[in-house]
Amino acid sequence: MTPDDGGEGPGELDFGGGDAPEPTEPTNLIPFPNVRPNAKVGELWAREREQTKYRFTGPFDALDALIRKRGLPTLPWPETWPELAKRCRLYAGECVGVVGPTGGGKSSFSIQVGIAATGRRIPVLWAALELDPVEIDLRIVANVTRTHTARIREEWTREQIAHVLASVEDLWRFVDRFRDPERQIEAFRHAVRSAKKIYRVPPLLIIDYIGKMSSCSRDPRLATREHAEMIRELTLDEECYTMILAQPSRANNATLTGKIELGAASDAVGVAGESGEIEHACSVMIGLNVFKLDDTSELDAHALISKARGSGYEGRQGFRFSKPGGVWSELGYLPATPKEIATEVKRAKKDKHRVEPVTPASARTDVNATRSSEAEAARRQVVQSALVRAGTIGLSESQLRTMRGTGDTGRLKCALGELERQGEIERLFNGNWRIPR
Repeated sequence: MTPDDGGEGPGELDFGGGDAPEPTEPTNLIPFPNVRPNAKVGELWAREREQTKYRFTGPFDALDALIRKRGLPTLPWPETWPELAKRCRLYAGECVGVVGPTGGGKSSFSIQVGIAATGRRIPVLWAALELDPVEIDLRIVANVTRTHTARIREEWTREQIAHVLASVEDLWRFVDRFRDPERQIEAFRHAVRSAKKIYRVPPLLIIDYIGKMSSCSRDPRLATREHAEMIRELTLDEECYTMILAQPSRANNATLTGKIELGAASDAVGVAGESGEIEHACSVMIGLNVFKLDDTSELDAHALISKARGSGYEGRQGFRFSKPGGVWSELGYLPATPKEIATEVKRAKKDKHRVEPVTPASARTDVNATRSSEAEAARRQVVQSALVRAGTIGLSESQLRTMRGTGDTGRLKCALGELERQGEIERLFNGNWRIPR
């Protein structure tokens, strides 16, 4: 091969023979540790770029962007959701999709994330494509105060509502709504740029919900795929965080309400009926598997995490959804599914020695209590294993809190307290915990 510009042929080019930065870590895992980039190769590619419209970038060209993005914060999740936060690390330039059944708390889930973001000084841009800003205001107040929206709407004074909204006023803006999807995307982009200019940090863009952008299209599914890709490109170009809400199809609504059992969290991929393709645009997908019951103020749920690129921890996380206030609470265990409850009721009815009748409600309580106890024991085992690995130096509570399976602060303290009472661990003078000698 001889370059067209009459440059060096393969005989004069020593590919991989230049100098490279000295590694600061052992290189025994690198396939070819002695290979070094050649400056002449870079010069030839630079000449080629001058003659074409293409960039032909190399790995080193993206290295500075990688280091720069490392300095940006990850999306903050509510502090009471530590296990979900460990599974769903979202970086600037990435999208997270949230799919749930109709009336299954998707908006409340996203509002709770938005409130957590404002608490860390991350601005929130809410695209109210379904619920208008009035409804979102009501739900923000309800979530913060754990109060039913009907009571706030009918009984609270303007001053009471304003007092709650004041906590998010500076960091929460609603994006104007347009029927034209391209104009809507442009509004998203302008809002993100304005927020970055004002706050100088990546904002969180929440789209509630993407199906509204395609409702007037001849082919809503194809249109949603295009819109999801446009949103992904916007997120990547503007380096913001984006949360896309989506509805399931009627057929898949049964899947996300627990009537159809799921074998794995990844089985929830593709359940978003009008937007089955949003998975291709998202780094993380969260399926809200809500077990609906009539006349019940609190519902058990599983958050099904799939495509978790940031952490790789795909799987389930237990939650409880409280209708008053629309509050999501992370559980330290996986609550029983409707099928598991039905199986328990059937098994109990066959027990001839049982005196009290078993109802679905009592079976749910019993199974969840057992799951909770088992989760507590597993949590203590995680703590013990971590302290064994740490040795005599031990680990601090903050270090333990970052590990998967240790739960939130309250559950971790309970595990540490129980292990200390059993004499399994001890606390050092510096506050670290360790296994006794």
